Amino acid sequence: MVEGRRIARGIGVLIGTLAILTPGVYGAVTLLPPLPEPRVVQTAFTEPTEMPPLAVPLPAAGASALVSADGTVLGTGGSPDAVPMAGAAKTVLGLVTLDAHPIADGDGDTVTITADDVTAFAKYSAEGARVTPVTAGSTWTQRELLAAVALGSSNNLSETLARWAFGSVAAYLDAAAAWFDEQGLDSAEVVDATGIAAADVASAADLARIAQLAGTDPVLSTLYAERGVDSSNGRGLQDYAEYRPETGISGISRSYTDAAGVCLLFAMPLPTAEGAEPVTVYVSMLAQDSYPALSAALDGVLAAAPAALVPTEVVAEGAEIARVRTAWGDEATLVADRGLSGSGFAGSLPPATVDVVGGGFVTDGRNVGTAAFDVAGSTQRVALRAEGSIRDPGPGWRLTHPVEMSARVGALFGG
Repeated sequence: MVEGRRIARGIGVLIGTLAILTPGVYGAVTLLPPLPEPRVVQTAFTEPTEMPPLAVPLPAAGASALVSADGTVLGTGGSPDAVPMAGAAKTVLGLVTLDAHPIADGDGDTVTITADDVTAFAKYSAEGARVTPVTAGSTWTQRELLAAVALGSSNNLSETLARWAFGSVAAYLDAAAAWFDEQGLDSAEVVDATGIAAADVASAADLARIAQLAGTDPVLSTLYAERGVDSSNGRGLQDYAEYRPETGISGISRSYTDAAGVCLLFAMPLPTAEGAEPVTVYVSMLAQDSYPALSAALDGVLAAAPAALVPTEVVAEGAEIARVRTAWGDEATLVADRGLSGSGFAGSLPPATVDVVGGGFVTDGRNVGTAAFDVAGSTQRVALRAEGSIRDPGPGWRLTHPVEMSARVGALFGG
């Protein structure tokens, strides 16, 4: 009997203790943890923004293409098929060689002229092709050879460079085929190191991309920039790649063969907003009937190309970009604090996705984050202004939402 009363008393004490402690535990669970994080929901600019169509009149004759500095094809003209590339094959040779033998500093390796190189000089001399005199045992730096090939269009030194870099011309052709695959240049094929063969072919779009790769290569771009400076160590290199420099273009490859016609690869700067750096595009013009025809086609491109960079409104001031929503029902709209325009390539689709930074309490009219826009290859940011406020809902909401608040207990301990 006494034992039963003791058990009953213990149960009563336990119940009383729980009755006292439970409100404290409940209050701690609901009042101490931080509130559930507001949720930022992007509501606009989740897809790329379409730009106006390209209006650069590439020639209908032959095959032509224009690409941006990142290799995006912006327009084509004439035939889309692979056509003979003539001396542009030497641009390929320079790129493939530098891929296998990059020049980190200085002039690269030293190359000794062999009897095979002298034989190649005699062969191309007899054919009336462009050559550079060589003697057995003389030496050239890798950079000097690249200048003689890329600017001087030297046929015999093209073979010299291929043999030095890959052991044989045949091995070079295998390396070039692998490089085309790596670069996604599906139409391109070379069967020699010079471009003389009619079977050295590529589409205008792929050759414009090859021009872009050459124009942005750190070694080749330096050769083009320093043209006029003797890069052949006093050997009298003539620059055959240059064409009409007074127009502001920079020739990357200029050549002619009976099979290819007149071919030109070049870089062209386009003006942007006042004070901003020009944007460079790369153009291929292939299979032109004559140099007068090429010159006339170039005049048309030069006259119309600046319109390819059009001021485009990316986002208007006050445009909704995102919303901040909370578990307790408050909501605020995030709008652009200012308008944003950029010069983008007409015909391209630059990404306009938004990176919103938000969260926490929001006060109406305050800037609470940023939206990042990728416009023509550069990131521009716009502040986000809150329309509406998000405030602490107070203890009443916390106490009546134990499930939501108990899920935040771990945040008290950094979890």
